[in-house]
This record gives sequence, structure tokens and C-alpha cells, in this order.
Amino acid sequence: MNLAYKLPLAASPSDGNGRRICLFYHFYYPDDVVSARHLSDLCEGLAERGWRPVILTSNRLRRDPAQSLPLGSHLHNGVEIVRVWRPAFPQERTVGRLVNSLWLLAAWFITVARLPKPTAFIVGSDPPLSQLLFPLLKLISRKSQVIFWCFDLYPDAIAADKPAGRRAIVARACARALRFAYRCLDVCVDIGPCMREKLAAYHPRGKAMTLTPWALVEPRSFRKPDPVVRSQMFGDASL
Repeated sequence: MNLAYKLPLAASPSDGNGRRICLFYHFYYPDDVVSARHLSDLCEGLAERGWRPVILTSNRLRRDPAQSLPLGSHLHNGVEIVRVWRPAFPQERTVGRLVNSLWLLAAWFITVARLPKPTAFIVGSDPPLSQLLFPLLKLISRKSQVIFWCFDLYPDAIAADKPAGRRAIVARACARALRFAYRCLDVCVDIGPCMREKLAAYHPRGKAMTLTPWALVEPRSFRKPDPVVRSQMFGDASL
């Protein structure tokens, strides 16, 4: 099922910039991680339906950040891909991931401010703290819808991993500060009822809706994780 059918866009494709939709996500084609596949399917589905999707992404691959992709803009399957440079800091380390995130968000904002105004901005949840884009995008174009499509809820995930640690304290402080950003949303999209409940704590403005991606089925009830099985599969790795 193509998710392009379900996104609540206010306008229909028409001539001119009314057909433009600008998306933001850390990884995109040819990256094969699941979330990059979701965004690729969405963008190509929009293009098939007459929209002009523009995806702002990075020049790094998720599995091999040392390998870089060509910078600049090019078309692929009807989608304009705009790649900006980011440092090759490892995503597995907190400091490296934070620097990568802030660098990307700043580069995207500078880039999108120079582009024609779209009907909608669709912001993914990678890199972490992508919510900082919401008020900046409204500053660029108040008439454009701002849609948040959340796969991974940060900084909540950090606080959930080690609730008593110093990182969790910082994460909770960031979460409180981000509540302002959620007031700039027109649509907040989650992937299931558990995430919907977590997002509700931010009191997002606009419409809330759920899009369960392919390869993911939400159970009717939740089972507590088995620590033995988790240890066998992941060792002592943190979230």
C-alpha cells in the first residue's frame, strides 16, 4: 500500500509551485534502511500522482558513513533529491550523532529558504531533534503545511533507555523545550497507539493521525520484553 494516498494534503496537484512538496530525512535512496525505503516509496508515490516532491537529505549512508554520495540536486524516478554535506561522525556515539543532527538541520534550513515555497513540508524523525525545524519552516512559509511523520520519538527514546542517567535528565529537559515546536504543526503522524500517547504529551497543534508502515503490525496488547531473549539477541547494547 502506498502511503501517498493517505497523507492529508490540503491541495491537489496543479500547475506551478502548488505541486511542490518538500521533505526532510537523514537517509534516502540508494540507502536500504527501512525508514529510507519508506521515504523513497512516499516520494515516488507522490510523483506518480502529479506532485513535485523535493527530498532534502544527507550525503552519507547509514551503514557506511565514511562513504559519501554526490552533493547537489538530481532527479530520480520523478523525485528531486537535494543532498547536503554533513560530517562523517559515527551515529553510534551521542556527541557525534548530536553534531550530525544540528549540522544537517542548519544546512537544510539554509537550503530550503532559497527554494520555491511548497504546499507542504514533511519532516521525518531522523536526524534526532528534527522538531527544531517546525518553527523555522513556518518562518519561511506560513501558508505551507508542516507535517511531522514520526518513526523514532526523540529525545524520549534516550530517557527511556536509562531513566536515571545524566543523558536522560538532559533528554527530558530537551523534551520540555520542544513543546513550543509542536505548536507549529498542522499534522502530526504517528505509527501506532503507543507513539500516539507519547506524542500527545507535547500537545501538538493540528490534526493527529496514524499511518502504520508496511512490515509493521501493531498488536492489540503489549507484552513485556523478555530480558533473557533480549540479551541473547543484543547483548548489553543500549537503545
